[in-house]
Amino acid sequence: MSRSFDDDLLAPELTEADDAVGFDQPWNPWSLVTLTFFFGLLAGGSLLALNFERLGMPGRRVPVLGLVIGVTTLIIAGTAWAAGSGGLAAGNPTQRQLWRWGVRALSVLIAMAIAAPQQKRWRLFQVSGLPAGKLLWPAVAACAVALAYELVWAAVISPLIFFRR
Repeated sequence: MSRSFDDDLLAPELTEADDAVGFDQPWNPWSLVTLTFFFGLLAGGSLLALNFERLGMPGRRVPVLGLVIGVTTLIIAGTAWAAGSGGLAAGNPTQRQLWRWGVRALSVLIAMAIAAPQQKRWRLFQVSGLPAGKLLWPAVAACAVALAYELVWAAVISPLIFFRR
């Protein structure tokens, strides 16, 4: 028996895994992508990793957090290497601005890829009528940790690795 187009339109999208159980005041994933745009992948991506647990999607927090920290470290190391090798000249603001926009675009694309699997559960949470989590103080804390991590990497670790004479 073949399915018709009308059968596909009426097929439910939710499965047994999409229950309204396990929510712990999650944050809107796309708000966290916006946070990534303004404050970097470590700030937004780490909260996206924590949001998996808040959305009742266990087991994804640690791998995503590892990915976020790894990519952030590679971005900082790549920037330090490019600056140390002369690829990012201090006297060329256009080149530095293009680098920053490239890093920002890469960070947002990664955050969007992390947020996409959360969208279905977020929509289910929205119709549950439960209150969403407050994002201000976790976002401030994530931004502070991200800034401290990047400063330590840029000021202490990168010169030891890339600028040895």
